[in-house]
Amino acid sequence: MGEHREEIRRKININVATMEDLMRISWIGEGRASAILRYRANHGPLLSLDELREVGTLQEQHISELRKDLCALPAHADGTGSESDATRVQHLC
Repeated sequence: MGEHREEIRRKININVATMEDLMRISWIGEGRASAILRYRANHGPLLSLDELREVGTLQEQHISELRKDLCALPAHADGTGSESDATRVQHLC
Protein backbone atom coordinates (compact mmCIF):
# COMPACT_ATOMS: atom_id res chain seq x y z
CA MET A 1 0.00 0.00 0.00
CA GLY A 2 1.87 3.02 -1.27
CA GLU A 3 1.43 6.37 0.28
CA HIS A 4 -0.01 8.97 -2.10
CA ARG A 5 1.86 12.23 -1.88
CA GLU A 6 0.94 15.32 -3.81
CA GLU A 7 3.93 17.45 -4.61
CA ILE A 8 3.40 20.98 -3.39
CA ARG A 9 4.99 23.40 -5.76
CA ARG A 10 5.63 26.88 -4.48
CA LYS A 11 5.78 29.81 -6.86
CA ILE A 12 8.48 32.46 -6.85
CA ASN A 13 7.37 35.99 -5.97
CA ILE A 14 8.48 38.06 -8.95
CA ASN A 15 8.73 41.17 -6.77
CA VAL A 16 11.60 39.79 -4.68
CA ALA A 17 13.11 37.33 -7.17
CA THR A 18 16.80 37.65 -7.99
CA MET A 19 18.39 37.20 -11.41
CA GLU A 20 19.29 33.64 -10.42
CA ASP A 21 15.73 32.89 -9.27
CA LEU A 22 14.28 34.08 -12.55
CA MET A 23 16.79 32.21 -14.68
CA ARG A 24 15.73 28.89 -13.10
CA ILE A 25 12.35 29.24 -14.78
CA SER A 26 11.55 28.01 -18.29
CA TRP A 27 11.19 30.82 -20.84
CA ILE A 28 13.49 33.11 -18.84
CA GLY A 29 17.14 33.44 -19.73
CA GLU A 30 19.62 36.12 -18.80
CA GLY A 31 18.14 38.69 -21.20
CA ARG A 32 14.56 38.30 -20.02
CA ALA A 33 15.61 38.16 -16.36
CA SER A 34 17.55 41.42 -16.81
CA ALA A 35 14.58 43.03 -18.55
CA ILE A 36 12.21 42.00 -15.73
CA LEU A 37 14.57 43.32 -13.04
CA ARG A 38 15.05 46.57 -14.98
CA TYR A 39 11.28 46.98 -15.35
CA ARG A 40 10.81 46.33 -11.62
CA ALA A 41 13.53 48.86 -10.74
CA ASN A 42 11.96 51.53 -12.98
CA HIS A 43 8.27 50.91 -12.20
CA GLY A 44 8.22 49.35 -8.74
CA PRO A 45 6.65 46.03 -7.79
CA LEU A 46 4.38 44.33 -10.28
CA LEU A 47 0.73 44.35 -9.26
CA SER A 48 0.04 41.26 -11.37
CA LEU A 49 1.85 39.01 -13.80
CA ASP A 50 -0.13 40.72 -16.57
CA GLU A 51 2.38 43.57 -16.28
CA LEU A 52 4.98 41.27 -17.84
CA ARG A 53 3.46 42.30 -21.19
CA GLU A 54 5.08 45.70 -20.60
CA VAL A 55 8.55 44.17 -20.29
CA GLY A 56 8.50 43.68 -24.05
CA THR A 57 10.32 40.37 -24.36
CA LEU A 58 7.46 38.10 -23.34
CA GLN A 59 4.51 37.08 -25.46
CA GLU A 60 1.14 36.01 -24.09
CA GLN A 61 1.99 32.30 -24.41
CA HIS A 62 5.10 32.84 -22.28
CA ILE A 63 3.16 34.70 -19.61
CA SER A 64 0.61 31.87 -19.45
CA GLU A 65 3.44 29.39 -18.89
CA LEU A 66 5.11 31.62 -16.30
CA ARG A 67 1.95 31.69 -14.18
CA LYS A 68 2.84 28.12 -13.17
CA ASP A 69 6.11 29.29 -11.59
CA LEU A 70 5.61 32.94 -10.63
CA CYS A 71 3.26 35.08 -8.56
CA ALA A 72 3.14 38.81 -7.85
CA LEU A 73 2.89 39.62 -4.14
CA PRO A 74 3.95 42.96 -2.64
CA ALA A 75 7.71 43.12 -2.21
CA HIS A 76 7.34 44.24 1.41
CA ALA A 77 4.82 43.81 4.18
CA ASP A 78 3.62 47.41 3.80
CA GLY A 79 2.70 46.71 0.16
CA THR A 80 5.47 48.86 -1.30
CA GLY A 81 8.67 48.12 -3.10
CA SER A 82 10.65 50.18 -0.63
CA GLU A 83 14.05 48.67 0.08
CA SER A 84 14.18 50.60 3.35
CA ASP A 85 11.37 48.50 4.81
CA ALA A 86 13.07 45.73 6.76
CA THR A 87 9.97 43.50 6.73
CA ARG A 88 10.04 41.51 3.49
CA VAL A 89 7.21 39.18 2.60
CA GLN A 90 7.92 35.61 1.68
CA HIS A 91 10.13 34.92 -1.28
CA LEU A 92 7.82 32.06 -2.25
CA CYS A 93 4.04 32.12 -2.74
